[in-house]
Amino acid sequence: MPGRKALIPKDLIYWYDGSYEGFLCCVFQSYQNRELPTDIWQLLRPETTLFPQVEIVTHPGQAQRVEASIRKMGPWIRRLVMYAFLNDSPDKEMKLLRFLELCYREGPQAARQLAHPDVAAVVELERQVSRESGKYLEVLRFQEREGMLGAVIRPHHCVLPLLQNHFCDRLPQEDFVIFDNSHGLALLKRGGKVEYLEFEKPVILPTPEAREKQYQDLWKAFFKALTIEERRNEALQRSNLPKRYWEYLTEMQP
Repeated sequence: MPGRKALIPKDLIYWYDGSYEGFLCCVFQSYQNRELPTDIWQLLRPETTLFPQVEIVTHPGQAQRVEASIRKMGPWIRRLVMYAFLNDSPDKEMKLLRFLELCYREGPQAARQLAHPDVAAVVELERQVSRESGKYLEVLRFQEREGMLGAVIRPHHCVLPLLQNHFCDRLPQEDFVIFDNSHGLALLKRGGKVEYLEFEKPVILPTPEAREKQYQDLWKAFFKALTIEERRNEALQRSNLPKRYWEYLTEMQP
């Protein structure tokens, strides 16, 4: 682990299936060939490039070996890598590969060098994902439809996996589904089992049933009764909670 030689930059591009396991296989390939690619793409892109392109096939065994090496470096580094990968930044793979190379070369303590550009880049990716997932833990609201709870979100990053444990623990006896319209991904908990489903068209929840509508109206009335109009400060509200999250709050709907 520590003491490994630096990878040699090569004028080539990796492309893979976009999965976390696929990315780990990119790391495996990079170290197997002692090369640092110019870029890593999710799937083959149609744009023209003069660099050779290498398809990285996902092999579970290779992914497990890289995952084991990351685990050995400690929970902090593993968290940085996993959270940063959920970021939608187009260059996250190269930032992560450079970060891991630094940690492999200098040891796990390298991740504490927050002023190092390769560390700072991954910490920022992780921070953006953690911040957004934290907001959705606070504002996500379920609506009841035909005996099942449902919610729709539109996050900038793929934060759905970070919401799973919280809502499964909070609603242990309930069936629910959370649709991520940004990524075409749904988290479904049904009969005590959790699975992820892919969908193509954005989901729009149907009109609330009478019982659900009654609960929403009661909550809005309660919120309005507590409001002091003379002290309403929408600018401060936006500062504490950006307006793009307001659509999930029942009390902020007309």
